[in-house]
Amino acid sequence: MNMGLHKFFLDNFNIQTITGKILWGVIASIMGYIWRRFKAQPNSVRREIALSVTAVIAIVLTLTLVNQISTLNERTAKEGFKASIICCGPMGTMVITNMNTVNATNIIVTTISSDNAATTKAGSGISMLFIVRVVNPGAPSVAWNWKASVVLLGGSKLDATIPGVVMAQNQSTPTIVGPFTATAENNLLQALASRRLETGASIMGWFVVHVNGIDSAPEGAHFIVTFDDAFGNQTTIDDCWIPGH
Repeated sequence: MNMGLHKFFLDNFNIQTITGKILWGVIASIMGYIWRRFKAQPNSVRREIALSVTAVIAIVLTLTLVNQISTLNERTAKEGFKASIICCGPMGTMVITNMNTVNATNIIVTTISSDNAATTKAGSGISMLFIVRVVNPGAPSVAWNWKASVVLLGGSKLDATIPGVVMAQNQSTPTIVGPFTATAENNLLQALASRRLETGASIMGWFVVHVNGIDSAPEGAHFIVTFDDAFGNQTTIDDCWIPGH
């Protein structure tokens, strides 16, 4: 059964609509008429009527069930990922051997020291570490098309990149949910690129946002990261950077 037929039955057999009330009223009238005829007929005819009624009921119930499943699937597919920031801040001393930053296929080998909270310079800019929890209330899906930007207090916008990063040393970062160790396996770009997140599941991971042309994270600046699921639903992460918060 195609989606057009699904929509037809969904629109016309919904008991909450006027059309649905009329159609179900007609069905009830037909059933009443059949019942009256049924009682007036001999046993052999009753059996035929009973089979006919059973067939009609089975068809109606099947169509109703199919419509409900279709509605549930459509509603589920429209639910995109939900993301919440666990921790973020400037990275410590970082040594970059390759600065090809676009997506998860471009790997940067880095060494991070969590002791130094000062702004990290990578090339001519800064790198901010984000630890994020992603929940999937919708249909199972992967995530891709990651993009980042920084909006300053005055409204001007800076381009940013999200490099795929492999940690050369595993360093724990304190968070509100306990120590978190950034590894290649829990880098969100890589973890969600090919392994779908099931409905109701969540993942805690990390990524880096790199911004060229500035020496420190401007107070009050919004670090904005977006990504899409397989159905085109976009998720936005918006963090207003306030040092010490």
